Amino acid sequence: MGINTSPSTIRGRRERSLGYFGTQSVSPIRRAEIAPVLSAPGAGTPTTTGTTNAVVTTTGISGTLFRAVVTNLGSCTTAQLKAGTGGNIVASSGGQQPIDHPATIQTVALIIGLTTGTLYQIKFLHTNSQGIDSAQASIDLTTA
Repeated sequence: MGINTSPSTIRGRRERSLGYFGTQSVSPIRRAEIAPVLSAPGAGTPTTTGTTNAVVTTTGISGTLFRAVVTNLGSCTTAQLKAGTGGNIVASSGGQQPIDHPATIQTVALIIGLTTGTLYQIKFLHTNSQGIDSAQASIDLTTA
């Protein structure tokens, strides 16, 4: 008995033959099922109490961008970042905004409430419309 190694398509699913043992379904991966990837975070223009125009680029096409500021070398969990509180997040520095353009730079217009001359980190997180989270991206920020 020979082993069938040719792929076939049945009802829109690609199947690969396992020969004597049968077939295994391989579902196509849709872009929305893949976690967004954040890159190129930027701290924007530091002010004495925060920053203007902080940026991050995402590969996602929809969902929500979350951001918060943490004390230097601080951390926060994904849940804390989404809530904008907890961990080492500076009070009132968290926020969110919708994402409606694919692979574009997302700009956070204004982050305020920070202390003059202090080193912080801005943390970003993108949750797509299917609820899949990116990894956090961060950039150092020193207020003026």
